[in-house]
Amino acid sequence: MKRKIISISMTLVLCCVLAACSTENSTVSSESASTGFDETTSAISSESSKSSESTVTVSEDTAASAQSSKSSESTITSSEAAAPATYDEVIEQYGDVFGGLTLQQMQEDVDYLWKTMQDNYPLWGLLQRRGIDAEALYNETRQALTGISGDYEFYNQIGKFIRQFKGIGHLSLVSDNSYHGFHNRYKTYLEKNPNMKKIQILYEGLNEPVSIQGYANLEKLEEQLAALNGSEEQSENVDLESVFADNPTFNILEPDRIAYIKVPIMKDTPQAHSQFIDFYAKIAGFEHLIIDITGNSGGNSYYWVQYIAAPNLSQPTSTEQIIMIPDSQTVAEYVQSVDSGRKLLPVSQLPELPGLEQDDLEQLAYFYINKSTYEPTGESPFSGKIWVLIDGRVCSSSEAFALFCKSTGFATLVGTQSRGDSGGIDAQFFALPNSGLVVRFHTIYPTNADGSCNTEYGTMPDFVSPDGETPLETCLKLIESE
Repeated sequence: MKRKIISISMTLVLCCVLAACSTENSTVSSESASTGFDETTSAISSESSKSSESTVTVSEDTAASAQSSKSSESTITSSEAAAPATYDEVIEQYGDVFGGLTLQQMQEDVDYLWKTMQDNYPLWGLLQRRGIDAEALYNETRQALTGISGDYEFYNQIGKFIRQFKGIGHLSLVSDNSYHGFHNRYKTYLEKNPNMKKIQILYEGLNEPVSIQGYANLEKLEEQLAALNGSEEQSENVDLESVFADNPTFNILEPDRIAYIKVPIMKDTPQAHSQFIDFYAKIAGFEHLIIDITGNSGGNSYYWVQYIAAPNLSQPTSTEQIIMIPDSQTVAEYVQSVDSGRKLLPVSQLPELPGLEQDDLEQLAYFYINKSTYEPTGESPFSGKIWVLIDGRVCSSSEAFALFCKSTGFATLVGTQSRGDSGGIDAQFFALPNSGLVVRFHTIYPTNADGSCNTEYGTMPDFVSPDGETPLETCLKLIESE
């Protein structure tokens, strides 16, 4: 008798999410992403499952927005008088977060940022195809500086400039909360791995004295503004929502046949390993496992490698990806810091890549082959078929998982085209000389198998969901048709 599973209510799935989140006291790791535009090195998170070619990293990816230890005390001194009662009073008392920048210093910072992007950002062709006139935005921002009256306005102006690039290539201004999260994370990694060159480079980009001081002052200012707005209660609610959203959920859609895991974000928790392994044991004899990463904007690739891929691999599995970079010594040193033996070849030696945008080569000089090997842990007794659901919000380290599935056949991809932007290495940090503000972006141009830019095209699923149908509904229909 044909099983009637197509009509399974998504309300059932949501109820399971609620039940799981209400019964599991998940502790959110401060090293995990909360916005999804973030990567961190899996090699640091575990000493197992290594190979000489492995460069498995994240994403990325927004890990820095998670809980973080606060920086050293701000040098801004407050009076013994009552706390400022208006926005203008807060700005007057705490607003010179960068020491009171002159117009010339502001212009120097904007010019430095623009030159840094010209030298190291690899996605100019994609910006143009997306209708973003980068040079016009730079000129408008520089002109706008003449109307700025203080450091905090400058901070907001730089933020406005960067936001107009729509996060392409992880391009973003590091905020107060993000800065402290990044700084503490990479400091901890470096203490554990003092000779890891890649982490040294990332930490140095954050550890300029002017940045430490500026972000400490910025933190103090934003605390005062938050208190003025009465946002303490709101932030508590946001934390509860974050915990709710970050929990993976596990469900049985059809007894003894179809299991389901929802992974909202690649964000590690202390109990994640046991949750996944226990569930694999529970569904050992099932025919199908659906892993739903729709809406997952990244986090840490260590998550999917250690909890999803490695336990379910039957043998070592390798992947390769062609990555291109601009003609920049800064970028070359960074990508070679992951593997000192990595060969950088001129783009003139690229193999035939029918999907490559030839005009993009004008800003690119070298390429290398990013090789990763994944070792099985043998922890999962599940031997059925794995399906992975994706959509247009999947990016960064969740995109890395989609790419892994696509290139190795680990799972069948169902849904809609992903957002992309995964290249196996963290975005770099660049500190502006006068304010200390830190901007980060990917300095690599990652490709798909045909040479198309992964940041632009993402990953196409093996089965595309038609309009009006969710990836889960499509997947269940495919299972029923088998």
